[in-house]
Formats: sequence, structure tokens, C-alpha cells
Amino acid sequence: MVGTIICSKCDKDLDTEKLTANFDKCYHCGADTYQNFKMKMQLNKIKEKETEYPAMYFLSDMFLLFSWLSIISGTIVLIYSFDDKNSIVLFYIILSTFISWLYFKFMSELCKIISDVATNVKLIRMISETEK
Repeated sequence: MVGTIICSKCDKDLDTEKLTANFDKCYHCGADTYQNFKMKMQLNKIKEKETEYPAMYFLSDMFLLFSWLSIISGTIVLIYSFDDKNSIVLFYIILSTFISWLYFKFMSELCKIISDVATNVKLIRMISETEK
């Protein structure tokens, strides 16, 4: 894998191809870089994956679909209710359509946030374990 990592001691870029021959030493200052190299490779593997929780993203997409279906169904109900001269009914239809759209949109974003937080907690745990 071609890329660079940064030495934790001298803050210089290290070429990973040069480090393959000798993982444990920085060729600028001689510091131990194996942990940094190992952590960088693990981070790249995790970042290459789109998500580790595809079910949560599926639920998010379903909630997003429901939010748009609520807008469409609310619009259809509103069009059919225009014959009714009662403005309170029209107001309640618009309000309930907006609230249902807002609820499903909120649930969609919440699923994405929970998935991202879980992935980031795994990254933090992995980084803290490699520093020990």
C-alpha cells in the first residue's frame, strides 16, 4: 500500500514503501514507528469500508423513503380535501404531514449518527489499544 505516515517523534513524513524493509525505525530520527505504521494500516482498512453497520444504513434509507411517502400522501390528501371549506381541517392535514415528514427524517438521520458513532468508538478503542 503506497502512502505516508508521520513519525511521532520528528513529525516528518515517512514513505511506507521504505518502511517495509525495517518497520520499527524511522529513517530520519531512528524512533520506533512500528506502532504508527500498524495503526495507519488498520485505520486505512476501516476507512476503506463504507460502514460496518449496513443494517443501520438500510433502516436509515427506509425512514427516508417513509418521509417522502408522507409528503406525497399528505399532498394527495390535501388536494382531495380542498373541496372541504373548513380551513381547520386543511391546517391539520398540513401540520400532520409536516410532523410525519420531520419524524421520519429525524429517525433516518439518527440511524446514520448511531452507526457513525459506533464506528468512531471502535476507532478510538483501536487507537487506545495500540498505544498501550
